[in-house]
Amino acid sequence: MGAQSYAKGFTLVEMTVTLVVLGILAAIAIPRLVSGDAFSSRSFYDETKSIVRYAQKVAVAQRRLVFVNVTATRVEACYDVACTNRVPSPVDPADPLGAHTDSTEARWKLDPGRVTMSLANFTFNGLGQPSAGVVITFTSLVPDDPVRTITVVNQTGYVY
Repeated sequence: MGAQSYAKGFTLVEMTVTLVVLGILAAIAIPRLVSGDAFSSRSFYDETKSIVRYAQKVAVAQRRLVFVNVTATRVEACYDVACTNRVPSPVDPADPLGAHTDSTEARWKLDPGRVTMSLANFTFNGLGQPSAGVVITFTSLVPDDPVRTITVVNQTGYVY
């Protein structure tokens, strides 16, 4: 009774399953990962939520009105209705003196590109309460990208 020798390699079933899985990844997953549109859409949503939350915190910290202006293509946090006096961006830890003033402009006037938003104009008072409950709806032009919403709760100003 001698030792049996086995051939090294893949069976036909293993090779077929591997090729099918790679085909599915190539057809569905990889194009979504290569295209940055879905990621930039979510990034803009997160940035907008951060701006609204920061506007509320500035209103409480400075005990003054802070206006939030949301148009179809941009978001602004300002100290006046006309948005001529914008809320400065938070200090960058890498740049504590705030020497990069041009980056402040880009941070507070965002252009999403392939996202449109519902219009909203509201204020936060010194207690952090909004002038009205607001729902900001994000509609992405990217296929299969979900509709997202930011809700500002009336009375409490909770942003989610």
